[in-house]
Amino acid sequence: MPHLVNLSDDPLLAECLVYNIKPGTTTVGNVEDASVSTEIRLNGSKIMRDHCTFENTDGFVSIIPRVGAAVMVNGLRTEEPKRLRSGNRIILGDFHIFRFNHPQEARAERKEQSLLRHSVTVSQLGSPAQRPGHSRTTSKVDQESEGDSSRPESPQPLKSSRDSDWSYARREAASAILGTDQKIADLTDDELDSLFDDVQRVRAVRKARPESRLWGPEEEESVSSYAHREKLMSIATSDISLDTNLTVPGSPLQDGSCRSLEGDDRAVRSDDESLQSGQKIIEASFQEPSELQAEKRHMEEALQAAKADFQLQLEQQQVSFNERLHKAIVERSPRTTDDGFTELSDVDKSIARAVAHSWHTFKPVKLTETVLKYATVLKEAQVISQAMGKDVSFQFTVVAVEQATCSSYDLVLLGIPGDDDFEDTKRPCVAVRVLDFRHRVILLWSMNKMLHRLREMRQMHQYLSRPDYLKHFRLEDPFTEPCLPQYSLVGEATIPLAAVFEARVHDFSIEIVSTYTFEAIGVIRLSLEPSSAQAPSSVIKFNVVMHDMVGFAEHEGTDVHTRMSIPGVDEDGGASSTQMISGFNEDPIRFDSIHSMSVPLDGKRSTCLLVSVFAKVTPMHMEKLLSWDEMRESNQLDDIGRLQNEPEARIAESNFFRQEPHDVFARVKILEMSENGKYVPVDVEQVSNVDVGTYQLRQGLQRRIVVNLAYSSAESLQWKEVKSIRVGDLRLYDIRASIPQPDQPNADISLKLVQKPHFVENGNGMKELTVSGQWDSSLHGSSLLDRPTADNYHVQISISSK
Repeated sequence: MPHLVNLSDDPLLAECLVYNIKPGTTTVGNVEDASVSTEIRLNGSKIMRDHCTFENTDGFVSIIPRVGAAVMVNGLRTEEPKRLRSGNRIILGDFHIFRFNHPQEARAERKEQSLLRHSVTVSQLGSPAQRPGHSRTTSKVDQESEGDSSRPESPQPLKSSRDSDWSYARREAASAILGTDQKIADLTDDELDSLFDDVQRVRAVRKARPESRLWGPEEEESVSSYAHREKLMSIATSDISLDTNLTVPGSPLQDGSCRSLEGDDRAVRSDDESLQSGQKIIEASFQEPSELQAEKRHMEEALQAAKADFQLQLEQQQVSFNERLHKAIVERSPRTTDDGFTELSDVDKSIARAVAHSWHTFKPVKLTETVLKYATVLKEAQVISQAMGKDVSFQFTVVAVEQATCSSYDLVLLGIPGDDDFEDTKRPCVAVRVLDFRHRVILLWSMNKMLHRLREMRQMHQYLSRPDYLKHFRLEDPFTEPCLPQYSLVGEATIPLAAVFEARVHDFSIEIVSTYTFEAIGVIRLSLEPSSAQAPSSVIKFNVVMHDMVGFAEHEGTDVHTRMSIPGVDEDGGASSTQMISGFNEDPIRFDSIHSMSVPLDGKRSTCLLVSVFAKVTPMHMEKLLSWDEMRESNQLDDIGRLQNEPEARIAESNFFRQEPHDVFARVKILEMSENGKYVPVDVEQVSNVDVGTYQLRQGLQRRIVVNLAYSSAESLQWKEVKSIRVGDLRLYDIRASIPQPDQPNADISLKLVQKPHFVENGNGMKELTVSGQWDSSLHGSSLLDRPTADNYHVQISISSK
């Protein structure tokens, strides 16, 4: 089969690549363009997208160059289809050199040459005897030359053991540009490579200057240069035979006669002069033309002028900025009044009023002053309670502005007055939380009521040892109420009503926060829906669909119900309660009720729905409230103990910070690679509605952990990036004992993030952050993750991010 083999100056790299020319069409293109399907793909700037094609038809192979493609066959630029013969050298682009081999043609040529040697003898040539003083050489006849050609297709180089097809191809390319000369033939390979590189560099320079090209638009492929090379190739060597009468059968003669010696000498001298003039032109081309020097000077002058212009503009801008800055400083310089105070502008006065109003509403100093003032009162009441065995504890608490103090059932069924104690008190205010363990109720007393009850406690305690005097007094029990409520406030949640004014449905899952410890005690699910009921034009009717509440167990309280109210709206249209739920154990508390409420049409869109949760609390819940302060104080003492030996510097008033809580909801997914190579979520097993679920992992699979963080305070909580996700703190969790057992202490491992954190801001004000990391559980080196987990046991891990 016909084929191409590569040529190289390195013998180890030569003839290493073979490209078969199959019957039909074989295309050649650029390797960097993957959109075109080609059989032979080459690299290089001169290799076009569709460079050329090889046509193999009935055993004859032809090369068809594309328009503008750099293709040379035996040192000649080829732009038309050309038939190839075995042994032809082909150059594609600048440096891709091949030899065309046709095994069938080679065998036919060897057979023909063998017949010719046997049929042609010296006696049949009839050539005269060799002339003395001249060495005779015989020119080899090109058996493959076409009839219309006046010379062989490829000039034959000198025979030397160090020459190769690579050298032939390079010499042919140089001869095509400069013409043939004995000096070029005598050059070594290194000198020839240097000359070829110089020619390529000159070509690149002249391509940028079309007006200074040596050969014009047709370059070296013009007809005149072709005839000149034909003439030079006929006298390429100095040892050519001067006896032109000696020929071999079949060799073509020009004009049917032999050249004369004088004509040969004149041709040689003329060609020497042509070569010398060409060399002078090439040497001159390496020198920098005057046009380029003039253009360079012009560009330098333009750059200097632009630099000076920019410097002038910069100085003008600096002067203008300094003038405006000085003017602004003079205008905003503080002015003092006659009494020495700074005179404020209208804008500054409005800012000062807003700041003063904010500080007036935020009263931590006043609240602290009240606590310190009545600390001895509370301590005295606590001592009297313990001395009299009343089983009542007193603690300070803060009553919020809209905090509910009594259940609707107590207000209606028992006729309890409600918030009468706090009518004359401006909220937020300091109050006393009364934990009555005997009656299992939590009460709220104002400080005035506490002082009044303390006087009664003192009087009762004074006559405690003298019962004969005590029987003459009709004193009510100062440690409790004459009409005790049955239900205590457990926690509250605030629901924004923006969806009501927009007449759309909105589902909520809000944490119920304890009003005493400010910790979440459960999550309540509810929905706001537009109401179709008739209502006055001045109000908006809507429905509150109460679904359920999870996280609050019955061993902390029973008969759970909620009271919904809208602060600032009268009780007729702005308050409602659910039914009491009991017998739920640790399951969700299902309300499944719908409540109709209304808000004024011209009300503020920042209006909120206050959901208060009441229940009959148990001693366990009350003990938690009583011990919470002790646990918090112990933690603070530990922190102080660690820092007591370190010097503390006074913090400036401008550096005080206010603690701002944010609610962030985190969702974690574990993905494993499936059979099709995609990551899919693992199965989660959940034994009850309260159970958070357990991931079912399989061994030997690649895993990823996806963390999704959702929060509503998108403006104040500017979460910009996640630097790392860490996994650690492995523990073996016993389901029956509910006590996690820590594993051997190992350092947390950091997950490799597979993509950048993704931020999404929803239309309802929620913002979500999603980050994914590659998790290799074998890096923990823990036996808990390297073997199957036993029954009734789970493995617990901790995930943290930074």
